[in-house]
Amino acid sequence: MYPSEVRMRDCLLTDGSLLSEEKKSIKGLLTLLVATFVMVLGPYRLIGCVKYVGLLIHSSACIWEKDIFVPYQLGRSFLSLNSVLDPLFYIFCAAELLAGI
Repeated sequence: MYPSEVRMRDCLLTDGSLLSEEKKSIKGLLTLLVATFVMVLGPYRLIGCVKYVGLLIHSSACIWEKDIFVPYQLGRSFLSLNSVLDPLFYIFCAAELLAGI
């Protein structure tokens, strides 16, 4: 977990004004957002590290760049997926809250 999520979780658990169902919903949303962020950013960071370590190891940088190009671009495409998914999570969360009122 990220330090900011830990602080939010601690504040959430100690807040007496929220019902336990609301706390559970907020905790689930925070966990889902962090998991999505890690799953979307993880492949890009991993492939980026492999790309740059490979440049140090391989003697022909052009061949290595050619070999790693498609996986690197796929990792980059996952980055935009985070921008698409986060608003959808918020929309579904807002719809759930409006239904409860």
